[in-house]
Order: sequence, then structure tokens, then C-alpha cells
Amino acid sequence: MAKTASRTDDNLWKMLHTELGMPEVEELQAYLNGTGESERYEMGYGLLTIEPYDTRGGSSRMFRLRHPRFGETTISRSAFASVLHDLKHDLRR
Repeated sequence: MAKTASRTDDNLWKMLHTELGMPEVEELQAYLNGTGESERYEMGYGLLTIEPYDTRGGSSRMFRLRHPRFGETTISRSAFASVLHDLKHDLRR
């Protein structure tokens, strides 16, 4: 059986885990699911900045995440939703 990789050494995980609590995760999940404020173009949580990276929209939308300590990364909407799901479960512990 393959060992599941830990997210603790992942810069994306560090960005999100450092700056987001449960309310922020739920807000971002609503935004990604289209049930939140869909007119946002850039969001900030502490030192973390999240912005749409392209204009295709929908499930193919990409996001750029920036953090002064952990750098910059680009992630798809579906991958972002998956990481937020994992973070939400981690925060519940």
C-alpha cells in the first residue's frame, strides 16, 4: 500500500494553513462553488493574496496565490477546492 504524502512540506498547504481559519475556508469554498460573492477579483487573507489567473471562468479557472514567505503558485479551481476540503478537515481536528 502506498504511503500518503504529508502536506506539511507543501508550500501551498503552508500558505493556506498559516492564513486561513474555518470561516475563511468556508467562504472560499462558497466562492469556488458559485454560491459566494462571485464578483471578487482579488481576495486577501492576512499575508495571502488570491486572484483569478485567467478569464476562462467556470471549472477551468486558474488562481494565483501569493504569500511573501512561501512564494507564489498557480492552481486550478478543482485542485484548489480539493486542498480547501483537506484543510477544512485538518482544522476540525
